[in-house]
Amino acid sequence: MEGTDRGVDGLLYFYEGKDERARIIVQVKGGGVKRDDVATLLGDVNNQKAAGGVLLTLEKPTKPMQKEAIDAGRYTAKLYQKDYPKIQILTVAGLLAGSERLEAPPQANPFAKAEQRSQSPQARGDAVKRRAGMSRTRRRATATPRRAAQRLCWRLLRLLSAAQIRQLWYSHGMERKIGIVVVAHGSRRAESNETLLRFVAQLRQRLGHERIEPAFMERGEPTIPDAVQRLLTRGCNHIVGFALFLVPGTHLSEDIPRQFERALEGHSGVTFEISPPLLENPAMIEVVTRCLQWVSM
Repeated sequence: MEGTDRGVDGLLYFYEGKDERARIIVQVKGGGVKRDDVATLLGDVNNQKAAGGVLLTLEKPTKPMQKEAIDAGRYTAKLYQKDYPKIQILTVAGLLAGSERLEAPPQANPFAKAEQRSQSPQARGDAVKRRAGMSRTRRRATATPRRAAQRLCWRLLRLLSAAQIRQLWYSHGMERKIGIVVVAHGSRRAESNETLLRFVAQLRQRLGHERIEPAFMERGEPTIPDAVQRLLTRGCNHIVGFALFLVPGTHLSEDIPRQFERALEGHSGVTFEISPPLLENPAMIEVVTRCLQWVSM
């Protein structure tokens, strides 16, 4: 999302040629949207010679708004030889739930590989080193269309102010009902797994919060899908995976999120997040310090 212009909240760019980019105008409306808003956006698109426009709103579009958007027609991305809606109306709720997505040409530079091949061996070597420095998780994430679509949606959502976000959750009946899954690795020893069950029971009592479920990544029950299903039956629409893992690793960055994604297939209105490694939490210093008080220094 690049700089804005008058009457424009954001701009999305895509390539039409090696040295030619087209743009999509983004406008954000908090509430009270009507057909005139779509007409105004279409006028801005035509006046600024943009390829298309997106109206991002907190409210569902009315039928006259939808008709106005359809009547605006479509534009053709020359480089990709594909048609896209000239005017699109997206709701924040739809983007968050994954039920709506922006129809637009890819934002990435399709000429980057050709330019890389023309670089000197030294420049190519430097580029390889930079890529090697990326985490495996990020490399994999940037390669999946689903991740790319999610990043694009969040770029649109960043145009919203904090007040608009609060309006979304509290004024439109979309308060998050949060559930927590406390995840441990799991062990073949039943007595080891029972330690987590006792811990979660104590956690529920201490927090006074019943929507907390234990789960094991492997070698134990309940599994992550089991725990997620229990929270879904209680009406949770946002699930926090609190992972009892100290440091970053494949389990935390790939295996556990993948299990949550599979558990939530078919539940498009439910979101989830995974906690960072415990040692990244500053409070862990205090915890470990207290645990070591018995040691004679």
